[in-house]
Amino acid sequence: MAMFDSEIEDVAGRFGLGAKAGPLLREVVQLITGSPGGIGGFLEKFRSAGLGSQATSWLGRTDGTALSASEVENVLGGNLLRGMASRVGIGGNMAGAAIGYLLPKVVGQMTPGGAVPSGTPSWVPGYLGPAATRHVEEVVTRRVERVAPAAVNVIPDAPHLGRWLIPLLAALGVIGLIWYLFSGVQPREVATTPPAVSMPPAPLPSVPAHLALSNDDGTITYSGAVNDEATRASIIDSLKTVFGANNVKGDIAVDRNAGAAPWLVNLRTGLAYLKNPGAQADFSGGSVRVGGRIDNADRDRILDGLQRVFGAGLAYGPLSNAGRQ
Repeated sequence: MAMFDSEIEDVAGRFGLGAKAGPLLREVVQLITGSPGGIGGFLEKFRSAGLGSQATSWLGRTDGTALSASEVENVLGGNLLRGMASRVGIGGNMAGAAIGYLLPKVVGQMTPGGAVPSGTPSWVPGYLGPAATRHVEEVVTRRVERVAPAAVNVIPDAPHLGRWLIPLLAALGVIGLIWYLFSGVQPREVATTPPAVSMPPAPLPSVPAHLALSNDDGTITYSGAVNDEATRASIIDSLKTVFGANNVKGDIAVDRNAGAAPWLVNLRTGLAYLKNPGAQADFSGGSVRVGGRIDNADRDRILDGLQRVFGAGLAYGPLSNAGRQ
């Protein structure tokens, strides 16, 4: 799409991406429009992470404040960022820096007049489609040439031929019918294709993704269950980064019946609010609970901070003093 030609050329030269700049920009467009809540929901992630002024500067303009690679990873999460980088074929750090540079330009194009659209812009499906195929179809359409009809000379049948042609064809038809009836040729069996067997749908998750942790004077004990190994590794990495590798102990199980973990994206930022000794937290499905050996004021302060990080899409409340491990 011509509206992004200058952005693709700019980021390709600035970060040395070459032909990979276009696919990376399409990844960014898909990320923004595919987020829960659309463009508005995507921007809310940055506001919840304390980057509200930067996100506001992007609306309706393409020269808004760019983000650093670490800020992008903090909001989007390392797993998502590495997935985008892998699909494009570049390193994770370069992808983070390039995406941070592209976000103001792409969001600015999507919010003309500074207004966030309620739905996906009409040009997005076409932009995310097979661009190469569209280009070939346009070229073929432009190069279709009209071929002038060639003159055909019809030679009329001789009068005597028409007089004998119909009786001759009738006689041949009768001879063919007699041969078929007396030759003993059996009708050929027509092969039938067995009906397709429909596979049963994949089972839906039967248990929520779960993470429970307890801060015992700086030592973090954790447990839980998630759907895949990548999610498990991301959670453990976040715990070690925030509290220190020597201060965390426990394990998280991989359960294929576990559902999604909507709190995973901003988990590292949220964990920083749980450094209070005695604090306990339970992340289960779409809910976050806080309690432990802390007073109500500290508990409410932690819940307020977590709500700012994860947004209004989760349910928040107190955790019983017994906790959940």
